[in-house]
Amino acid sequence: MNTSAKQKNPDGWYSSDEILELAYHYGVFVSFGSDAHTPERIGDDWEEVRQHLKKIGFDKVVFFRERQRVEVEI
Repeated sequence: MNTSAKQKNPDGWYSSDEILELAYHYGVFVSFGSDAHTPERIGDDWEEVRQHLKKIGFDKVVFFRERQRVEVEI
């Protein structure tokens, strides 16, 4: 999930709901990024994204530390 698209397109983020729903259906993990180019944009819209992902059915996001997947409940 990338929130940078909202800066260009007020209708939403990357990926689309259609893709996210397919990802959920097939058990694909999702991660969150703001593609920030300035410090104040780090974490843009995190709370909205968290609620949106939960609405689709996700209960966690992932990130990688030393090439190991880390799951974080949302």
